[in-house]
Amino acid sequence: MLKRRIIGIVSTVVLLVSSIVLPVFATTLTRTITGEGSLTQGTYTGAPATFANLNSDDADVTYISIPSGEYHDWDFDSFVTSTNINSVTVYIKSKSGGDSWYQIYCRIGGTNYNVTNGKLTPGDYATYSGALTANPATGTAWTQATLNAATFGIYTPGGTDHRCTYMYIVVDYTLAAPSVTTTAATTITSTSAYLNGNVTNDGGTAIDERAFVWDTVSRANPGNVDHAATAYANNWAEAAVVIGTYTHQITPLTLDTTYYFRAGAHNVQGWTYGDELSFTTLGNPSITTTAATNINATAARLNALVNDDGGQASDVRFGYDVVTRATVAACANQTPWVNDTYLTGNTPYADITGLNVGTTYFFRVEIKNDVSTQQSSNELTFTTESGVYAPTNFQAIPNSTEVSLAWTKGSGSTKTKIQYKTGTFPTSSTDGTTAYNDTSSSYQLPSLTPGTTYYFRAYGVSGTLTSTTNITAFCTTLAAVATTSFTAPTTPSGWFSPPNYTVMNKLPIYGMVNWWGDTFGIPRATTWFLLMMFISVIIGVVTYRISNKLPIAMGMTELVIIMFAISGVISVWLTFPMALVTMIAWAVGERV
Repeated sequence: MLKRRIIGIVSTVVLLVSSIVLPVFATTLTRTITGEGSLTQGTYTGAPATFANLNSDDADVTYISIPSGEYHDWDFDSFVTSTNINSVTVYIKSKSGGDSWYQIYCRIGGTNYNVTNGKLTPGDYATYSGALTANPATGTAWTQATLNAATFGIYTPGGTDHRCTYMYIVVDYTLAAPSVTTTAATTITSTSAYLNGNVTNDGGTAIDERAFVWDTVSRANPGNVDHAATAYANNWAEAAVVIGTYTHQITPLTLDTTYYFRAGAHNVQGWTYGDELSFTTLGNPSITTTAATNINATAARLNALVNDDGGQASDVRFGYDVVTRATVAACANQTPWVNDTYLTGNTPYADITGLNVGTTYFFRVEIKNDVSTQQSSNELTFTTESGVYAPTNFQAIPNSTEVSLAWTKGSGSTKTKIQYKTGTFPTSSTDGTTAYNDTSSSYQLPSLTPGTTYYFRAYGVSGTLTSTTNITAFCTTLAAVATTSFTAPTTPSGWFSPPNYTVMNKLPIYGMVNWWGDTFGIPRATTWFLLMMFISVIIGVVTYRISNKLPIAMGMTELVIIMFAISGVISVWLTFPMALVTMIAWAVGERV
């Protein structure tokens, strides 16, 4: 029974100690004056006017004198931790020769805020203090920035021989776990990498360790625990007493493998870890040979596809030969390496020239990065054209000073060469003047003489080979236009002017007719033309029914049409086809 009571008492004590001691992580920092604040009223008097006189309790040997009615404040050492600030307490050791009131104040943004006030003890130095549990300008908690921006001072409205000999502030703050950021891994190879981190804040107390944890699988945030006990399979730590960046190389790693890692730091509050980042070690690259293109008699384009760059921009080159080869190095011909260029999904190519006509070539490709050089798994072939032939569909279209040339490139050729002369066709691929010698299929030949006949002859070209056949074209540039000016004939007014349906805008049906045309996608001018034609026929029908005379009805119809033309709803020339249609309608009606 006694044993159980002792155990119970011990447990209770442990619980009490745990509940009282463990959660208490508050501490203080004392900050001393580092510079003048602002003198908002009055001037210094008495002892030398320097803030150094207030920086120590030196048995009151040094001091400053401030006359009645003077406000003066000072700047203090910067608060260097960004943790939770509980309060800021201002301490001033001061005295007065007689009864005097004082005010300790905080100055923020040009405004003075009261910290505390009272009556000075006459004749003897005494220490006076006041605390601010929040930023008086905002009513919110102090921050590192707002505290560093504030100044503190003392004001006396009256009294004599007022002196200050010592002044400081005490910042009460709660310790926090450190802040740490994981940054990207660097210098990644197939077997190693450098992990990087940055301790951005010590939480208000010294950093005693910093670390990295890593694994080949992603892990949940390890939290505030011993880094060695996290879910990550690997860890590293070192003693550290400063904030800032740090790095650590990890090796050996596995080829072409993704690793996940975090940076961590520790103080008396425990471990904190940054976000998880990842990197992939370098691997072997891979590339595939793809079909050759742009094949002609003496040239071709070799192509490939990068399947995997292995984790870095890779080098590529091609090899080709007239016999099959197992590697690029074994080929009789290799293209130069194109270095540090190709990534996964890229399509490298190489244009090769100087090939033999009508010959089959074997080719393959290889890729290289810092890990290895890999051959393509496949070798392909192509056969050059058996000859170089002239272009086809050759055309020459002139204007006064230029001729537009167009053609279809000849089989087996990479270029088209065009020669020209006046008076006769060029006799060979070197006779006359060269108009064009390149890879396109059209060209605008400039700076020609108006009214001149030009003769063109075109050849196919591949490398040093020129087609034995050719194709010709000729044309005459347009003659210069005489400068004599002529007066353009005047078109009779109204005959061919466009119809203007807006002249009917005062009719009640104006909007309805336009709506009908818009709804059915018929231009408004056409809609009104059809309406006028319909009205003309209806008036003619009514007239015929009344008079029973066809000529009278037709005349009335034509009269209505002419009225519509005069009003501008239809063009004048349209009266003739409308009248013709009306007569045809009457003729058909009579026969029916």
